[in-house]
Amino acid sequence: MLNGTETKGWTSSPDTRGTSDILVTCLVTTFLCCWTAVYPNIPGPKEGFWAIFRDKVGLASLGILGPDFLIVLAAGQRSSARRSFRKFKEHGHNDWTITHSFFADMGGFVLEAPGHQQPIPLDAEQLFYLIKHNYVEYPSVTKRELDDRDKSDGLSRLIAVCQATWFIVSLIARDIQGLAITTIELTTLSFVVILFGTSWCWKDKPSCVETTIVLKATVHIDEIIESGGPEAAGPYYHTPLDFISRHDTALNVVWQYYNELLRKIAFSPFTRRVHSRPWNRVPGDMFQWMDLDLALVAGAFIVAFASVFFIAWNSEFPTRFEQLAWRAASIYMMTYGVVGCLWMGVWDWIVLPQKRLAEGHEMSLLERARLPCPGQFLGGMFLLRNKALYREPTFQHIEDESTQQHSLPHQPTILPSFVNRARRFLSETHNISPDKDPHLNTPIGFLLGTTVLCVFYVVFRMYILVEDFVGLRSLPSNAYDTVDWLSFIPHI
Repeated sequence: MLNGTETKGWTSSPDTRGTSDILVTCLVTTFLCCWTAVYPNIPGPKEGFWAIFRDKVGLASLGILGPDFLIVLAAGQRSSARRSFRKFKEHGHNDWTITHSFFADMGGFVLEAPGHQQPIPLDAEQLFYLIKHNYVEYPSVTKRELDDRDKSDGLSRLIAVCQATWFIVSLIARDIQGLAITTIELTTLSFVVILFGTSWCWKDKPSCVETTIVLKATVHIDEIIESGGPEAAGPYYHTPLDFISRHDTALNVVWQYYNELLRKIAFSPFTRRVHSRPWNRVPGDMFQWMDLDLALVAGAFIVAFASVFFIAWNSEFPTRFEQLAWRAASIYMMTYGVVGCLWMGVWDWIVLPQKRLAEGHEMSLLERARLPCPGQFLGGMFLLRNKALYREPTFQHIEDESTQQHSLPHQPTILPSFVNRARRFLSETHNISPDKDPHLNTPIGFLLGTTVLCVFYVVFRMYILVEDFVGLRSLPSNAYDTVDWLSFIPHI
């Protein structure tokens, strides 16, 4: 404890707020923020309440351990829903709403087609493609009918918003009156920031929906696949309609890699693996491409989330080490938010698309529609240079080892050989998905860079959560004083 500071240990609450009051208020607010703000996708046809509960626990766990990831997930889902909403509107379906798009993206519409026994879950892009080509009829479901399927508890949402708002007002009042704010209250405030962000992104998404709407195809499944060209003729890893859309963002690729790694070690607390082929449901933890404006919104919430921890920069801590560690964690939370966004943006828009092109990766219609972007614009020179740099040398037939050195074409060496080997190694991909899905090929360089960023994130994030409780052992005495609300009311 710094010199000259009066401190107290555990304090009961006869006339002031006690340690238990601080804990209960923060834990209840955190629970409400992380539980009511998440919206899982529709479970499989033979799954029910426990599947939805498990999916919601997974998203809530993500909200506790990595709230900034949750806002990116929500912003990506809203971007996807908004893009398909515009396509339906442009095609003349004026009764289509963004709620319809959310419902489709969460697996609300399934396709039954001749020649395929198992119903196929559709996302909004796939549904639009089928309607546009007259393979299925436009679903006549209204927004009111979708709202009837929404089992979310409006009262719990209202309670969460009211509690979060009151919590913010209380902290502002404490700051105005010069009362100490504990670190656990600041961490709770960071959850509140993410709550408002995800609530806005998911405000049109139905919650706790258990049933789907079946659409019957008017043609054989083979005819639908043949219309997709050579890209649709290859093997699929999700459904036969993979050629229409897949959401293989850089973040989603590395996210699925880490989840599979956790499953091999123990288990993944965030997601359930889909075991059936084709898929019988759409997982709710797939990170999708964000539109620029929503990416900026998500970035603003991430910066606001990280900024909360700086409020305790000059606060009193039990020890000097804890204060310095908190400052280091605050700096890294902000650094991770900014650098992480730039890192993922570079891989999403420039490096990963060009690497897939160089490797002859079969892209879905959705991916090809995204190609006129900065990555593709800059990619002509990058792609040519990439192919020239990593072209394997051609070996000629040789009779003995003595002539081997003359069998390789001579190429001028610009960089030292070890640098070339390092670059070649970093450009290679690693894949630990159960079915070796080539869409989940993870470049080693991308994996290593992301792992370094995430390891430090986990360390500092865990320190913040531990310090929130450990720091309660010794707080400034005015941390237990309550706000004098009468001082804010004009009176004589």
